[in-house]
Amino acid sequence: MLAPGLRLGYVVAPMELMPKLLQAKQASDLHTPSFNQRVVHEVVRERLPRPARADDPRALHARSATRWSAALRRHMPAGTTWHAPQGGMFFWARLPAGLDAMQLLEHAVAAGVALRAGRAVLCPHT
Repeated sequence: MLAPGLRLGYVVAPMELMPKLLQAKQASDLHTPSFNQRVVHEVVRERLPRPARADDPRALHARSATRWSAALRRHMPAGTTWHAPQGGMFFWARLPAGLDAMQLLEHAVAAGVALRAGRAVLCPHT
């Protein structure tokens, strides 16, 4: 895994399979961003060093989620609720009434934590 956010893979296959692979790719999405393709191309072309053994990404994310859950329990204000990722990498948190996420942003940045502060507007189904 180079970077999960790139959402890009590659395949090495015999030339006679390429038309079918191209057709399958075009059926699944219209276009992968050119920038992402160029980044991966440069990494592969330059054969940048890789670790001798890469951890299973699922196990890595599971360990990370466990650590983040523990940190949230220790550091978030009482009444904060969150959903641990189920196959993703991000926690969605709901703060207690009266607490604004923007109030936490400065503290998060100072602690080296990435936080996307904002307000979700929930619309009831009509």
